Amino acid sequence: MKILSIRLKNINSLRGEHYIPFHESPIADSGLFAIVGRTGAGKTSILDAITLALYGYAPRFGIDKAEKIMSYHTTDCFAEVEFETKEKRYRSKWSLWRSRNKLDGDLQPPKMELTDLETDQIMESKLTDVRERVTALTGLDYQRFLRSVMLAQGDFAAFLKAKESDKGELLEKITGTDLYTRLSQKAYQRKKSEVEKLKDWERKLDTTSLLTEIQQDEIRNKLEMLTKQKGTLSEELKLLESQRQWLARIQELTVQRNHIQQQISTLELEKTNLKQEFRKLELHQKAVSYRTPLAEIQVLQSTIYNIEKDIRELYSVLPVEETATLEAEQALANIRQYISELNAEQEVSLPRLEKAILLEKDIENFQLRFNEIQQDLTEQKKKVQSMKPVQDFIAISNDRKEIESQSKKIAAAIQERIQTLRELLKQQDKESITNTEIQLGETLEVWNEQLNRSKYYLEEFQLLEQLRHQFRQVKEASEQSEKEIETLQIQESAAKEKVADLRKIYELELKIQNYEKARILLKPGEACPLCGSVHHPFVENGYTQQVNKAQQDMEFQQTIHDEMVRKIQSMKELLSQNKGNMLLLAEQGKKDKEKLDRIRLEYQKAADLLENKIEIQDLDSIQRMIKNVTDARISLRSQLQIYDQLQSEVTYLEEKYKLNQLWLRLIDDTEQLERLKTERRRLIGDKDPQQEKKQLVQKMKVAEDKRQTVEYQYNEKVNSYKVKTRQLEDREKMLEHEVKLVSQKEERLLKNLVKESFDSIEALREVLLDEETEAILLKKKDQIDTLLNQLHGAWKQTEKTLEGLTSEVLTEQDYTQIQTQITASQIALEQVITEHTLLLQALDNHTKTALRNKDVETAILNQKKELERWSALDSLIGSAGGAEFNTFAQGLTLAQLVHLANRYLDQLNPRYQIRRIPKTDLELEIIDRDQADNIRPVKTLSGGETFLVSLALALGLSDIAGRKTRIESLFIDEGFGTLDPQALDVAITTLENLQATGKMIGIISHVEALKERITTQVQVVRQPGGNSLIRIVG
Repeated sequence: MKILSIRLKNINSLRGEHYIPFHESPIADSGLFAIVGRTGAGKTSILDAITLALYGYAPRFGIDKAEKIMSYHTTDCFAEVEFETKEKRYRSKWSLWRSRNKLDGDLQPPKMELTDLETDQIMESKLTDVRERVTALTGLDYQRFLRSVMLAQGDFAAFLKAKESDKGELLEKITGTDLYTRLSQKAYQRKKSEVEKLKDWERKLDTTSLLTEIQQDEIRNKLEMLTKQKGTLSEELKLLESQRQWLARIQELTVQRNHIQQQISTLELEKTNLKQEFRKLELHQKAVSYRTPLAEIQVLQSTIYNIEKDIRELYSVLPVEETATLEAEQALANIRQYISELNAEQEVSLPRLEKAILLEKDIENFQLRFNEIQQDLTEQKKKVQSMKPVQDFIAISNDRKEIESQSKKIAAAIQERIQTLRELLKQQDKESITNTEIQLGETLEVWNEQLNRSKYYLEEFQLLEQLRHQFRQVKEASEQSEKEIETLQIQESAAKEKVADLRKIYELELKIQNYEKARILLKPGEACPLCGSVHHPFVENGYTQQVNKAQQDMEFQQTIHDEMVRKIQSMKELLSQNKGNMLLLAEQGKKDKEKLDRIRLEYQKAADLLENKIEIQDLDSIQRMIKNVTDARISLRSQLQIYDQLQSEVTYLEEKYKLNQLWLRLIDDTEQLERLKTERRRLIGDKDPQQEKKQLVQKMKVAEDKRQTVEYQYNEKVNSYKVKTRQLEDREKMLEHEVKLVSQKEERLLKNLVKESFDSIEALREVLLDEETEAILLKKKDQIDTLLNQLHGAWKQTEKTLEGLTSEVLTEQDYTQIQTQITASQIALEQVITEHTLLLQALDNHTKTALRNKDVETAILNQKKELERWSALDSLIGSAGGAEFNTFAQGLTLAQLVHLANRYLDQLNPRYQIRRIPKTDLELEIIDRDQADNIRPVKTLSGGETFLVSLALALGLSDIAGRKTRIESLFIDEGFGTLDPQALDVAITTLENLQATGKMIGIISHVEALKERITTQVQVVRQPGGNSLIRIVG
């Protein structure tokens, strides 16, 4: 088992998150490392984190108090260990937190997880399951892990130096042999417990409840006599009970007959009292056949009443509706007039505003150019003033004519000096230059060829960049087109809905106009035959204008919609074309890049060839070429001085000429800018044309929205007026029909009522009962008649039964005398049964006691055998304190421990061997092989020798605790503070030898010499505030 890494958070003074990788450099490279730091810094907390992560326990806090390890004033902590076995790698984690991550939150139960690092799957997630799985994987439970991985070297050092009387307790603590003490005590206690069990069984043996044979015969005889008495008494009770029941039945039937007679009388009286109500029911049943036609008449009369009510309401509402329609019509006319005025205003103002907007853009552009010219002019002034001209014969002026004159003079001076330069160049030694050019021809030709290749490569590269730029432009255009298409589709949908709305309005206007023929017949002041109104607004004003306007609005909106559809189609075609161009440009870019790569390769080959050519040229030839060039340079030097002087004059004059031209441009732009500003002020003054245009458009939009609202309201009023007019006409026709129908039904009903002796319809209504009253009376009558029939039948049956009972006399005694005799017989029978039961119980108790005693005797024999077995074990190992067997077992453990320790001493330092002192239990001595196997007491060992021997014993204990598990990670947390320098050197050398066996060893110490000797360190550094951090050095 090997520990690979530790990760912890908020463990004791190690606040925050920390990570120690034992499987990485530098710890893995060294194998021997020190965990160093000041006392209390948190070194041992690292070992606490290991046991917490693996088993959920910390040695310093015990098994049940691991939560005490959380750093102060924190809300959570965890410890995580990655470890390796022969099979694979795992990660075990322990964590603890407070609820809601609050400092005052309740501490939650700790949680553990075990993960397979190869699959990253959680194997176990419960505390008990994780501990059991870790134990199974490593072969180490918590106590064996402490003895095998956390070396007890310091404890063994104390054991070697302890008194003989103290060694047993120390060895028990180190090796965990307290088990043998507990076994000895358990054997003693078990034998004592078995003795008590035997005594308990013996106390259960009962000899007092058994009967003699004579007693058993007497009881059996008396039981036989009591059985006969019980039979006689039972027969007497049976006869008396039948007589009692006969008397009780006669009495019961007599009472029942009288009660039935009383109920019959009560019902007869109730029937007499309800005679008048039953007469009403009879008349109702006679008239009930006419309930349906009467109900039909009532429904028709109710309908007539509702129709008349609706007509009255419509006559009151129609004038109001007519007035509201006229008001809505006038509001519509007003808003249309307002929109017409706004259109006229737009026709005048919009062109002027558009022109002003264009002027503002021109002014802005001129202002930018004006600023640029001013900046160029300032820079040109500085440039001219910085020169030292040969002749400064012209001063700068702001006057246009003067500047133009100066420019002409400067131009003439420039021409003059250029001519002088040309003459000077003709006088140069052309032959010398020609020879030099011939000598350098080949080299220049090669360089020119390479230069041409470079230019060609640059041109191709620029072409590729242009293609990339075009591709980006086309892509941006495509994205913009997609956004515009989306916007246009939204607008098109809105326009389509608006066309549909306007078409509905147009169709409604046409329907209204269709009444034109009927309107022609209307006359002012006369009522309309359809609605009854005396006001006829459509006759006076006409309706053609509204139809035409609705048609124009619909057609205009349809044109807008069609234009949007065409534009969307055009944008889609453009988008498709752009996507095609993007594919072509991408393909062309790919080809150009391949071509550019080929050119770059050719360019590199040519460059390599040029370098080789320069290297193989003849050195003498190059020297002659250099001399010719030098001679030509000397001959040209004097000419160049004159040339430079003239060139300086030309440059100065050119710059001054540019300065004058800038002044001219500045003056022109100033005049143009002023003209543009004047024109803008003439058009709109100081107002913002954009804002004015926006307000004008917004005003039109508000007016148009209001027009649509008013138009909708107007249409609603017209429709409402028409609907109510049609409703009035329908109601009047319906009223006429219903009145005629109810008259016919009443006439037919009266003819039939005369046959049934009813004078009128009202007389019929008076005798008819409501359904609830009818149902109540019917139910009442049926109940009384049914009950009377049932009671008469019951009375006859009761009388018949009573006559049958009295015909046969069972006894002359009355009911009370019979009941007294029954009570006396029952008491006597109960006494006999009780005595009989007690005698039977006595016989049963005797039988049970005999059987139970037999079982107890068997149990006593078995318990004696069990007691003999535990007594034998107690005689071997048992004792109240457990010291005897513990001493024997410790001797065996110490013998095995010495054997394993000597194997480690052979590897660490073969000079020493340990052996038990003969005829002692726990005493040890040392064999010194370098001194002819001299026997030395352990108290004569030096500090280093003591460390060596105690380390060997600790490693032996590690093997015992680890059993068959190979332990590859060891930690030592003690024993170095008391060593002198020489002993410390021996100890470190020993540990280095041990590390060479392949084990990783961690030493926890604050000894300075140890820090210097072991350079690979896990440093626990104390910080202000009591917290610490971890650094790994090596």
